[in-house]
Amino acid sequence: MTDDDLLLPGEFGRLTWLSPKALRLYAARGLLPPRRIDPATGYRRYGRDQIPRARRIAMLRRMEVPLDRLEPLLDLPPERLPGRLRELLHDRAARLRRHAEVVEDLARGVESLEDLTARVALRDVPGRKLLAREIRVRVSALDEAVTTTERALRRHLEQVGAGDDAPLLVFFHGLVTEDGDGPVEIAIPFTGVLEPVDDLRIRWAAPHREAFIAVTGEERAYPHVMSAYDAVACWVTGRPGLALTGSPLETYTDGGASMDVAFPVVETEG
Repeated sequence: MTDDDLLLPGEFGRLTWLSPKALRLYAARGLLPPRRIDPATGYRRYGRDQIPRARRIAMLRRMEVPLDRLEPLLDLPPERLPGRLRELLHDRAARLRRHAEVVEDLARGVESLEDLTARVALRDVPGRKLLAREIRVRVSALDEAVTTTERALRRHLEQVGAGDDAPLLVFFHGLVTEDGDGPVEIAIPFTGVLEPVDDLRIRWAAPHREAFIAVTGEERAYPHVMSAYDAVACWVTGRPGLALTGSPLETYTDGGASMDVAFPVVETEG
């Protein structure tokens, strides 16, 4: 590469719509390092062949693509880039819809929570054996993971002649959000004798009481369903003599047609 092919940062920036500050940032991140740095003066030079890459960086940043997601996009062939960007826009639109739903839930405020808490009730749950699998998953992949795991559990339960009417239980032992991955335990009660296999395990769930609320329609979808969790927790904490214990769970019956959100509870003094 000759000196004629090298550009000072100012000229390179004018040709690529990148400021000196941006050029330093992308160089430090290894996304757009200078082609040459003078060892005596520290002056940086960029190659003319770097202009297309720099312009792509500028275009992606105008779309607010995060820095940590830039690199894979920079090396994509031009014909594949539009498709990948459409996927990113689809994901962003889905996130914005979820954010809008949270805002609407907040707008409904206390009245909505009071309406929900009025529907909370108690039930006694008998002791039962569970066939279960524990997974790590974020909320965006939760529904697919639950469906896949339920199929695996029911296939194994066929060995003991368990019917399809057994409820599906989804225990949340940790937060499942855009950033939290649980863990989540997916389980089906059964009777009879059954051996564990692979990552399917068997455990005994002792008899207990649950505070629960049935959820229907849009209430079942994330993030709306979080209001049901809040309602049950508020209902329990507002009643002397009851306390939350253990992990919350969702119970699906009638082949998934009916759903409720529950918290195990214990009686306390006072």
